[in-house]
Amino acid sequence: MASSHCAEPDCGASRKVSICALAAGAPPCLRCAEGIDPDLPHWVYLIHFLSLGLIKVGITHSEPRVYDRVAAHISRGGVLIDRCLVPNREAARTVEDCVLESMRQHLRSGDPRDFPQGGWTETWIDSAPSLDLGAMIDEIAIQKAPGFDRGSRVEDSPSSPAVDGSMHGRFVFSEEVLESGEVTHTVTFVHPLLER
Repeated sequence: MASSHCAEPDCGASRKVSICALAAGAPPCLRCAEGIDPDLPHWVYLIHFLSLGLIKVGITHSEPRVYDRVAAHISRGGVLIDRCLVPNREAARTVEDCVLESMRQHLRSGDPRDFPQGGWTETWIDSAPSLDLGAMIDEIAIQKAPGFDRGSRVEDSPSSPAVDGSMHGRFVFSEEVLESGEVTHTVTFVHPLLER
């Protein structure tokens, strides 16, 4: 167990954490991790580890001030294949579960030593059929799967308290091709009052 300090300039919190705990997915800084709102948008990403012959799905927050899991994977030799922004952490977990289920026949866990940044169990062989993450998210959203059904939860449940209508609205999906050729899919929740 080593004593360390958060590298974020506005944080600097000290923490004693083992490398094993970090490899198992523990956040490097508890103070920063506690500040992540599960209702804020989260990224779902696909990373290819060519040297390992594996592709990984993962989720991470959209808060730039906190630990960047995608950058951590890239620093370990991963290549970002795709990433899509979804409305909240529950939606991100739903997408991750669907991706893993779709790759069930091709799953192969990586070695924790190759993934000190965590996530070695959300991997499959890279010879598996390719996956269109954006199309999968579109389908999941249409089905109003957990995390994508927040508006309907309020509308469909008369016992649910009203939240000033803030949960009513619709999702808008967009795709952007960056100069690098990377494709980014974005899911935006649009409130009816903002459309006027």
